[in-house]
Amino acid sequence: MKITTILSTILVAAALARGADGKPNFTGDWKMNAEKSKFGALPPTVKRTDRIDHRDPSLKITRHQSSDFGESTYEYDCTTDGQPCKVERRGSTVQNLELKPRWDGVVLVFDGKGVFQGTSFTLTERWNLAADGKTIRLTRSFSGDAGATEQEIVLEKQ
Repeated sequence: MKITTILSTILVAAALARGADGKPNFTGDWKMNAEKSKFGALPPTVKRTDRIDHRDPSLKITRHQSSDFGESTYEYDCTTDGQPCKVERRGSTVQNLELKPRWDGVVLVFDGKGVFQGTSFTLTERWNLAADGKTIRLTRSFSGDAGATEQEIVLEKQ
């Protein structure tokens, strides 16, 4: 009886984490687990929290993060249909950055390009929501003038 109850609870949680079309819903408050994350050749992010409001196709993210580059807060206003996001920092649109989120099955993919400190780059970021809805695993590929690297960021629901 206990096993049936536990399995039922897990299945209900998994269903709630997915929309009617089977695509995940990323809504919630998320905190990066630095110990489970891998930063590749880039300086590690020390701290990161994301507040996500996802009502597909609308996707709004408020991200606070700390790294070797300092502390930053970004506001993302996106849709999941491949159109460019509006990204703001300190109330101003971030220039030299283009992100286009789109679905690849149940994976949310951000295709991007930009310039950071005079260096051009492209990136692909893939968001995978765990079946229990408690973890987002972000895999990120960067390439550009300075070379290429991979990252894996683990966000846990709070």
